[in-house]
Amino acid sequence: MKTYYVNLNYKLEDDPNSEVGGTSHSQYTLEEFLGESGLLDKKVELLTEPKLTKLNQHLKNAGIKTIIPTLIYCIDTENNNMILGQLKNSLNKLIDRIYETAKETPEDTFVTSFKVDDDNIQIIINDIWASAYTYQLCEYTHERLSYYTKKEIKDEILQINNLLYDNLKILIKDAYNYINNNIDDIIDYIKIYKNSSDTSYLSLDVINNQIKAYIDTVTETTYQYQIFDTYDLNEIEELENRVVSDEELKELILEATKEKLSEWKFILENFEENK
Repeated sequence: MKTYYVNLNYKLEDDPNSEVGGTSHSQYTLEEFLGESGLLDKKVELLTEPKLTKLNQHLKNAGIKTIIPTLIYCIDTENNNMILGQLKNSLNKLIDRIYETAKETPEDTFVTSFKVDDDNIQIIINDIWASAYTYQLCEYTHERLSYYTKKEIKDEILQINNLLYDNLKILIKDAYNYINNNIDDIIDYIKIYKNSSDTSYLSLDVINNQIKAYIDTVTETTYQYQIFDTYDLNEIEELENRVVSDEELKELILEATKEKLSEWKFILENFEENK
């Protein structure tokens, strides 16, 4: 299991103290920067350095804001160690890092979660605003941790881990039909929210074994399962200089749901119950 300290899809920002360089667009990712800078073949070296010193120097030279390291465990899903086993084995280090990040930026809210990236499953600690399309296990602030013991945080992570397992089984079975049966209402709501200042996410939740759909910002969909977002829709319309039709939007949403079904199945194939 490798340890990384930032994701390739991390959204970069301009350095306010620099008068040169900067990002080329608002959704500019670390992967794009590395590719354009000829550094992509050095990504493992740069992203596994605990303080990200070399990477941050490259960013600083380019007029881009440096990155505060977070902790990412990359699970090797090709070996015999299942996700729960890996999580339990790394839990003490994970809890220590949770407390460290809370002390470093006490005003921020952090989330511990799973993320699937190129058929690798990662355990991530990140800012709540970067939690879209991940599977949350624990949300915390510096203040909240002052009231909880490390054992209580561990128990919460493992408890939500069990809930995630149960919810994914329900979503695999029923999510596509639910989306398809409610697609007209979903499209109407997406069209309302697509012009809001913040990206809105179509997400699913499982309540009493029943699926419910919501459309809201990333911070309001924590512990839910995002399917589609208005940023992707607006980007298509901007690039093609036209409004996406309802039928096209339906196809986009259903295709995104199919992709999520494949991801959920992949997770359960590498996931054992804690029961």
